Amino acid sequence: MHVGSHYGQDNKQYELLGIDSIYWCEADPICASHIRLRYPRSHVVEGVFWSEANKSLDFWLMANRAHNSLFEPKSPIEETQRIKVKTTTLDREFQNLIIREPVLLVLDVQGAEPKVLQGASKLLSKVHYLICEITDESTISSFTVKQSEIERLLAPLGFRKSIRRWSYSSEYYDQLFVRLGKRERLRIWLFEIPYQAVRILRSLESKLNKFANYAR
Repeated sequence: MHVGSHYGQDNKQYELLGIDSIYWCEADPICASHIRLRYPRSHVVEGVFWSEANKSLDFWLMANRAHNSLFEPKSPIEETQRIKVKTTTLDREFQNLIIREPVLLVLDVQGAEPKVLQGASKLLSKVHYLICEITDESTISSFTVKQSEIERLLAPLGFRKSIRRWSYSSEYYDQLFVRLGKRERLRIWLFEIPYQAVRILRSLESKLNKFANYAR
């Protein structure tokens, strides 16, 4: 389940993981229509997810559609459009769904992550892996997402933090939480070591190339 799907560009990564059933949850009607056309076999749930259903909120649509948010932009942007939306919750949308395990839930909702989790207490009991975007302070919209707040919501449900990966801009990172035993969590860390080693080597290679070009 991917909440905040944009255009579904993560589909390739899910295919590599062997995931055969994807539920794209998207608030932007244009993005949702794009996903339906691009991946006709996938499931698309169109709606604005929050901690409670049927609440009327402002929703800002950005020009690139990637940073749409329930939180106001920090500076006026000509291409931004503000609309009124009705909210729903993950518990409500998936209450009658028979879910195949294991379940991965991805949240990329531009500041609404804590609120979405508050509206998913029942669903989370069926989730094994959760990836949540953490933004200490957004440069685009007026929101912050603190990891301590996310952990406070997830800890009572048995989730523990695992690996994290920073974005290229270092403005945010994706934090993996797992609802598994210590052995399974250790296995995830062991699989992560080669990835981090390659990442460090590539970073060193890039710096050496820049230094060599400068020396010339």
